[in-house]
Amino acid sequence: VETAASSHTFDGVLPPHASQEETYAQVSPIVEAVLQGYNGTVLAYGQTGSGKTHSVTGTARDPGILQRAVRHIFEWIRSDAGAATHRLTCSYLEIYKENVRDLLEPSDASLSVRESGKRGVFVDGLSQAQVTKEEEVLRCLETGGSSRRVGATQMNAQSSRSHALLTLTLERKGADGSVRVSRLNVADLAGSEKVSRTGAAGETLEEAKGINASLSAPPPPSALPAAAAPA
Repeated sequence: VETAASSHTFDGVLPPHASQEETYAQVSPIVEAVLQGYNGTVLAYGQTGSGKTHSVTGTARDPGILQRAVRHIFEWIRSDAGAATHRLTCSYLEIYKENVRDLLEPSDASLSVRESGKRGVFVDGLSQAQVTKEEEVLRCLETGGSSRRVGATQMNAQSSRSHALLTLTLERKGADGSVRVSRLNVADLAGSEKVSRTGAAGETLEEAKGINASLSAPPPPSALPAAAAPA
């Protein structure tokens, strides 16, 4: 896609009627890379009401990217069980009005983002839940989702008012003693808003200002907590 100022190249473009299965087919190479030891990130980005959260979480009858990725990971773990042992942990946070909150152990406390030579960028004090089956990850998603900030606007009755980031950390210990750690980040970003269309006012307006400001100047991929550049 070319404009007067720049050009952009896309790996794939899906039509509006694309199924969840077709959407995941575009994402699955990132998950496959995580299983091979790389870090990967999936970002759901776009205007409010455009279907970002639906694409990420889907429904029980029509699972989204996250549920399909979790199934993909556990199928691989089961197939690799004879060659290695595995440990999978899950964290879930939201960024609301520049404050970082733990969605698995929710409180009003704002967590600090730090950086060290050994760990890279990380969120200090963020809880990690060990998960051994798909249902436990989905329970984390449900628990965290119930604490996430949402609100109603004229464009979306269930508008996400925060950015949410779920991270799955996979540790593989081979029979030869080798250890490999990789991470999958799935980010569901709050949607960009045009206030004249959403009718935002009061607290909702202040949220919209914060959302639009953060989306207009996102951090570089290297600044994502415990992750390499998005695939």
